[in-house]
Amino acid sequence: QFKYIKYKKRNTFTLGFLSNFRAQKDFFSFLKSLEILKNKKVHFKCYMAGQYVNKKNKSLQNLIVDFNLTNEITLLGELGNTKPFFKRIDYLVSSSSFGESFPNVIAESMLQGIPCICTNVGDAKRIISGLGWISDPSNPEKLSKNILRAKKYKEKNKNNYIELKKKVRKKIINKYHINFMYNKYSKVWKEIIK
Repeated sequence: QFKYIKYKKRNTFTLGFLSNFRAQKDFFSFLKSLEILKNKKVHFKCYMAGQYVNKKNKSLQNLIVDFNLTNEITLLGELGNTKPFFKRIDYLVSSSSFGESFPNVIAESMLQGIPCICTNVGDAKRIISGLGWISDPSNPEKLSKNILRAKKYKEKNKNNYIELKKKVRKKIINKYHINFMYNKYSKVWKEIIK
């Protein structure tokens, strides 16, 4: 289902944020980090998607206006098919501040060859495991620095970025493949049955 997305040269650095509109996802810190980048004259585009992540959401719209990000952000709403979303972006950002265990969106992104910039909540750091950028939760300044680091990494050496795309996919396949997970669960259940 999640096939590798090949490198595509873009005129604009592009971020993705895929999450339902919930407090634990910390939309405020994410948007604040983008405001910091914009104030530093960093050019970017950001696609945001998920349940209630649309123009009808007045709370979200007000945040976007308050942070002066109207021209940088496109709201896509809830997606039935996420592949076109992932094809549009260079990196996925996850800014959760609490309440995460195993964020599926990080694994799904990496499986398609999209590296991640995340906060250290739940298993995010373990999933990324040195193949992305990790920030403290609720720290927009640190998150903005990591986004900028990721941008510079991509622009400095195209081949290194392409290699990173391949590595993040390989990491998920090797560590979280369904057969591997099945065997681990089977082992636990067999021990319990004994």
